[in-house]
Amino acid sequence: MISVEIVIWVYNLSLCLVVTPIDAKFRRFKVETINSTQNAMIVKYSPGHSWVAEKATMKFFTKKHIRKLGKLIKIERPEWFGPKASIQ
Repeated sequence: MISVEIVIWVYNLSLCLVVTPIDAKFRRFKVETINSTQNAMIVKYSPGHSWVAEKATMKFFTKKHIRKLGKLIKIERPEWFGPKASIQ
């Protein structure tokens, strides 16, 4: 699967995350820090254009940070969200 590195600012600290799509049909993504793969978080994009954390292991992520991360994912890889989106 294709992974994308995204840098997000959380509480005035930069955090480098690796985002990997899990399922193209349900728009689920595994989010993990670049240094550790033990505490992965699952984020889901719903048809209502909202972002929900299914498995939030990173306790410092609030709803605001999850929405911000979702916007960054859509900016980085808009082809994942188009009508003919498919993950290779």
